[in-house]
Amino acid sequence: MGVAFFYRRLLTRPVFVGVTGSLGKTQLKNAIAVVLSRLGAVKFDPGTDNRTYDAAKNLLQVRQSHAAVVQEIGMAGPNTMARPVRLYRPDIAIITVIRSDHSADFGSRREHVLEKAAIIRDLPVDGWAILNADEPDLEVLQAETRANVCTYGLSTHADVRAGTVVARGPAPVQFDLCIAGNSRRVTTRLHGEHNVYTALGAAAVGHVVGLPINEIAMAVGNIEAVSGRMQFVEHDDGVRFLLDDFKASVGSLAAIADYLKNFEAGSARKVLVLGSINYGSGDSTGDYLQVIESVDGCCDEILLVGEFTKSLEKTRLPEAVRLFETTRHCANDLLPRVRSGDLVVLKCRNMREHLRRLEISRRATVNCWQMDCERKSFCDECRFLEAHID
Repeated sequence: MGVAFFYRRLLTRPVFVGVTGSLGKTQLKNAIAVVLSRLGAVKFDPGTDNRTYDAAKNLLQVRQSHAAVVQEIGMAGPNTMARPVRLYRPDIAIITVIRSDHSADFGSRREHVLEKAAIIRDLPVDGWAILNADEPDLEVLQAETRANVCTYGLSTHADVRAGTVVARGPAPVQFDLCIAGNSRRVTTRLHGEHNVYTALGAAAVGHVVGLPINEIAMAVGNIEAVSGRMQFVEHDDGVRFLLDDFKASVGSLAAIADYLKNFEAGSARKVLVLGSINYGSGDSTGDYLQVIESVDGCCDEILLVGEFTKSLEKTRLPEAVRLFETTRHCANDLLPRVRSGDLVVLKCRNMREHLRRLEISRRATVNCWQMDCERKSFCDECRFLEAHID
């Protein structure tokens, strides 16, 4: 850590970009790296590690030859942002959205917002704070920085904004990218209307470093979804999967509901496969009923998978809902029935639940179906995938 603090002071050429927020940090970080690659080599960690130690480890791999460095900076509660920010010393800092993920740790939302503001508070005067124009706390955040401010969003007053957004699956998101009176139509590779903000945030970073709108639009069109984050996969036989099996926060569940509502399936079916979503220690029945209510009517089947389903067995559920204790039972029931055009959405709290085996088993051999695996990786990266483990 001490070496990293010292080493950062020696790195004068690269532009350092810090990313924080309650949702979308990893996807935005990767998107910014794509845009800034127009300047030269970009150093960033494509994973989700965002602690002070992770920032230090990544810093020690930066070289003066890098054009830019992009780092995700997370928060674990009150007074936890300042240290990684002091270490990383961003020239540009961007905040995605501020939601309820950590609100219980603070006395008020304002305290939560001010903690996030640590990333922009000590920016250099000639640096840039890039803020979401559609966030209710925009003015509070603007007051916390002495740096230049660039806003992005759907609002007409945003410096970098999107016009005429089209987000109807199975097609990826399209929108008009508007910067400084100029406009370019962009067809992304991203799914889900909320990912317009990912594209706009990355575009805003490109704008403040001086990239022309044509280059920004081209780069934004090349941004790929991060694995497990609204990742759209279509098999050779036309069956479609949306892999959103990394996180199940309230905001990400709302994004899934919106996606299902806006997906044009025609005569095909839409199926939501839902693993665990509870982050608390109490009864989670109400959480699942709330999610079911939000998607019932916009998909044909809702399949719940995991031991938590035992608590729902005596609950009155809509006809579309079915319960499976294991992923294997769900696969045996669902996969023989899917047809070309069908959409299967996989959603769970973390990758260790391994719902992804439903998708993998249609294109590769899967013999491991255990439910209590603690490996923190997706199954298609696991050497035990073909091992006979129940």
